Amino acid sequence: MPPKKNTRTISIVTQLEPANNSEDSLRGGERRWLKIFTPQEIPAEILRKNAQEFFSDITYMFDAVEDNMRGLVLEEIELTATISANGKISLIAGGLEAGVAGAIKFVFKRSKPAP
Repeated sequence: MPPKKNTRTISIVTQLEPANNSEDSLRGGERRWLKIFTPQEIPAEILRKNAQEFFSDITYMFDAVEDNMRGLVLEEIELTATISANGKISLIAGGLEAGVAGAIKFVFKRSKPAP
């Protein structure tokens, strides 16, 4: 089914897989990978659904953490995520933030100070 004309979209610039691995891309025995960045129009409704699922899973995970903290209170959570070309939101593993273009940083703070 084609999308409606007034369907909201968000443009995401993604990096496609290496574009060329032919002999023309070889220099001195090393393979030179060409990166192609291209905008993808993702329906906002898909991103919304994926964000709801992502944050629901994050909440579920940290609820379990707080349940086992023996009187300690978690005041702030900082996560780094990325969005794929198909709109999937994923956490970025520790140490990869510097090498990932377009990462999204989420900082969650309690709305009220803990007693």
